[in-house]
Formats: sequence, structure tokens, C-alpha cells
Amino acid sequence: MAPMFMENPSESSVNPVIVAVEQAREVLLAALGGLSFGSLGDEESLSMLLVLEGVGRVVDGARVLSTTDVLRRSEYFDASVAKKAAVKTAQQTEVEAAGAVSLARRLGCRSGLVLVSTLARLSRSEVRQRASLGKAAGERMLLGRPLTPTYPVVGEALQGGSLGVEQARVIVSVLDGLRPSVLVDDLDRVERSLVASGSGAITPETEGLPGAGIAFAPELLRQQGIAWQARLAPDGSAPGEAAVERRSWLSFGGLANGGYSLNGWLSTLDREPVKSFV
Repeated sequence: MAPMFMENPSESSVNPVIVAVEQAREVLLAALGGLSFGSLGDEESLSMLLVLEGVGRVVDGARVLSTTDVLRRSEYFDASVAKKAAVKTAQQTEVEAAGAVSLARRLGCRSGLVLVSTLARLSRSEVRQRASLGKAAGERMLLGRPLTPTYPVVGEALQGGSLGVEQARVIVSVLDGLRPSVLVDDLDRVERSLVASGSGAITPETEGLPGAGIAFAPELLRQQGIAWQARLAPDGSAPGEAAVERRSWLSFGGLANGGYSLNGWLSTLDREPVKSFV
């Protein structure tokens, strides 16, 4: 069952930002209504692509951060409602006393994932991808107070529309891989450099480098990440720490056709004993 919520929130909202976003949507619809892309000239077609991508990056960044915010509100109890529920008497109904449930529960959904996927008409995999990026680049909250994002430069570029969602995902993936292995200052330098390369900005981190001022596509950013990994943490270990050795493991799957499947990973030292046993 779909959650009970208005289809056009701007009609009842007094928040000027929500009203402005809805008005911008109407302006965009009016501008594109009836447009025949095939009738555009070559230069006009390219210009249209660039301007639409610019608008899309702004909207996509906001969609990621908004999705993450709704999921967060659906994950934790509403503190203000919980405070009111704590003083309710035993004679009051169970529905009234249960007001401390999360946002998703209050709207009839069992989780934030269901709430967002239903309202936003998205697949659950897309919601999860947005949440993963938003948790790394978006504002974090602790006891109702905002905290600095894990990757603030990525978050600023994502919200400002200078970085696309796919670019941001690649950069976050690179930074997550480097995070346990490099110093904080080096990680910040990599973040600023990759964001500058993704947005085409010329910064102290990219000035004088080949391709400075050109916005790199996700694949080129991924290659830059590989280069940073090779430069800063070739063995994957943190500065001054020994590399962590991966441990062998084995697990059995379910019974099928009279036998069990086997999954696992073996180090070179453990491979030979297991091989001889099998």
C-alpha cells in the first residue's frame, strides 16, 4: 500500500525553498514543452545537452541528499514526538502513545527504503545507491546537531552541481579505499584533486598538471584513483603499520543434487593442504 502523502507538496508548503523548486520545475516544463530535439542545429544540440546536464547535476545532487535525509528520519525515532508520548497516560489509546515511531512508520511503511522507493517511484537498488553516496558526502547528524560530512569537498561539489552523481561515486570509492592507508592530510589532498578534476576547476592541486581545467569523466577519475593508490599506499598499509594479512576462510552452501557447494578464499600457504585433502 502506498503511503498517505500529498502528490504536490508545494501546494500546501510554506517553505520558500520547496515553493521555489516547484516553480523552477514548471519553468523547465514550459521551456521544454513541445521541443523537437531533431530540429535543433548541431551547435544548438550540443548546447542543449550541456545545459540540461548542468541542470541535471544540480537536481541529482539534491535528490541524493534529500533521499539520505528521509532515510535518516525513517531510521531513528522522532525525538520531539517521543517526548510527548512519554507523558501520555495509560487511558489514552495505543495509537496516540505510539507517536514516537520513525517517519516511515508514521506514514504506514515498514522502512525508509520502502517509503522512498514508493514516493519517489524508484527501485530499491537506486535508493540504496543514493543512500551510500549521501552518507559519505552529505551532512551527518548526531543528537539533532549537524556534523561535517565524511567527504565535505565531494558533498559541496555534489550539491553545487559541479560534480555528477556517477563522478561522486567513483571519487568516494577511491577515498574509501585510501582512507585506512594514508594520512588525513594526504586524503584531503586526494579528495580536492579528484573533485577539481571531475569539475574541471583549476586549483592548487591540479594547476600545471596535464588536463587541468578539463572535467574528467568517471572512468578517467577511476584511473586517477588507481594512480593515487599506487603513489600513496602501494601495499595498502597505513603509514608505519604492517600490512594486514587476509585470512583464509571456507563456508558451505546449501544441499543440492546430493552435495554441498563450497565458497571461500585461501592464502597461498593454506592452498596446498586443502588441495591435497580434496
